[in-house]
Amino acid sequence: MTTRIIVSLLATLLMNGCSEQQSELPMPLPPAESTVQASAAPKAVAEPPPYEGNIELGELYAKQACSQCHGMSGLRGKFGSPFIAGQNQQYLNNTLQHYLDGSRQLPAMKQSIVELEASQLTDIAAYYARLKHRWKGAGHNIKKQPTPVSFSAQDIAAGKALAKRCNSCHGENGNSSARLDAPSLAAMAPEYFIYSLNSYFDESRQHKFMKIFGEGSLTKKAIRQMAAYYAVQIPRQPPTPKIGDPKQGAKIVGMDCGGCHGLDGNASNPDYPNLAGQPEAYLISAMLDYRDGRRHDPIMPMAMRNYTDSMINHIAAYYSSQKPLQRYGLKKTDQYPDLRQAARIAKSCDACHGRNGNSHESGIPSLTGMSVRYLTQATIAYRDGHWQHGPMQVMTSYLTDQQIEELSMHYASQTPKTLKPVKGIHLAAGEQIANACALCHSDEAALLDPRLPSLSGQDMNYLIAATKAYANGQRQHDEMSAVTTALLAQSSKNLKNVAGYYANKTAQRPPQPEPQPPVVTAVKICNSCHGEKGRSINSKIPRLDGQSEGYLVTVMNQYLNLQRPHEGMNVIARQLTMMEIQGIAAYYAGQ
Repeated sequence: MTTRIIVSLLATLLMNGCSEQQSELPMPLPPAESTVQASAAPKAVAEPPPYEGNIELGELYAKQACSQCHGMSGLRGKFGSPFIAGQNQQYLNNTLQHYLDGSRQLPAMKQSIVELEASQLTDIAAYYARLKHRWKGAGHNIKKQPTPVSFSAQDIAAGKALAKRCNSCHGENGNSSARLDAPSLAAMAPEYFIYSLNSYFDESRQHKFMKIFGEGSLTKKAIRQMAAYYAVQIPRQPPTPKIGDPKQGAKIVGMDCGGCHGLDGNASNPDYPNLAGQPEAYLISAMLDYRDGRRHDPIMPMAMRNYTDSMINHIAAYYSSQKPLQRYGLKKTDQYPDLRQAARIAKSCDACHGRNGNSHESGIPSLTGMSVRYLTQATIAYRDGHWQHGPMQVMTSYLTDQQIEELSMHYASQTPKTLKPVKGIHLAAGEQIANACALCHSDEAALLDPRLPSLSGQDMNYLIAATKAYANGQRQHDEMSAVTTALLAQSSKNLKNVAGYYANKTAQRPPQPEPQPPVVTAVKICNSCHGEKGRSINSKIPRLDGQSEGYLVTVMNQYLNLQRPHEGMNVIARQLTMMEIQGIAAYYAGQ
């Protein structure tokens, strides 16, 4: 289906559906009072609309029932609630009734008004409807990713001045050249820089010169400023390795190194150091120290325990020859979305899931052939612990929702590779069982609902492990738990047959429309009902301009997850990516 047809269908659904059911978002606030221009004959000013009910009593009831979340101004927006100042009174009345009769589900709302009479609800609606405040919801109730440092010009300049004492060992701008047994600091993640520097000062790392630099001379603020300065420096390639063989190192590097540091040595997790472009001599020294117990770490000694001196030399030569990338200070491009960081993060994922997400390890899933929506929700489930898997939770813990979605876009665009045929199974029996799964797990079902995974071309042992995880509660999903429990109760051969059947199918790359900039999406899809820039003139369709940004994101996700049923909005939300939902919310909140 072409983009033009999809847009036309969505617009039709909106035109036919919104007028009857669209009561989920706030109604428009009254037009702003116009400034009277000086003229010979003054223009008449429109009288405010009449309000049903008693406004004074409404103020009293609002203080008791509504002010904790909405404030007496109607603009508090606490706990993710919407702005309601200046809402259409009829809309407010209808909404309160919907909470009472259960057609809109929010226990806190029902509890706050359940003891009020109909006339009192009318008074509350009248009070809030008459308020003339403007909505200014850009950034309201939006959580921003915390950062350990400030990248302001002042802090970077201060960090540069402080870093002068480091140049003799670590090189100008953090590119080690004078001493190749010292690490380069250019483009190092602030999180790792701060942790590493403090480890010398608290003696968890032993280094007599580094300890001297920290004794009473560097405050926490100074360390953060140095971290910011080094993070934005451009890394340079060190001299060609002379000890090990990079080609031999490339054959050794795998899950042990690539999962944390990236297959190319550019770590995506800011808690881990970049190895790409580090001096060969420094890498050899560090790995030997970990292996032989001179440096302590929860992971590294175990990872290095089986490596010989020769293997360590080759690994160091490989990583030293890789191109170091700059994580911070990337120049903006006109591309939307900009997936450069996602491609970088994928280098760490590829260590386990295979190059470009095509798994080559038994028991590990391929990331190709899956929709962006499914990959996103599955990765978030691992990160947040809803799906139990220790390594996955650690490896995704630092990723934001948007980074996860961008990473999913990267993998959804890759071409799936066919696995080796699985032998020793009863394909006909597996296909018969798979027919019962087709409603949710066929390629066609995944196209209709991108939240559902396609199982074609997945590793058999991974499918078996995932099925058991649903049955024993490691993965939470009511329907899947019931189905998988029943399947396992029949016969272990049935599970192997159906898993082998799916593994022998060829995965297909899912069609994925390119995300559009928020203003494009708004003009093509949303404005047709909500009005230009969200300024609806239809009393039955909510006005979006200036509404709380956090509320708009929340309500769109509720449409997406079917927590709020609405034929038109549910279809539209399903077609949008998370970044489009966030972009649209920011666009309308800023009007």
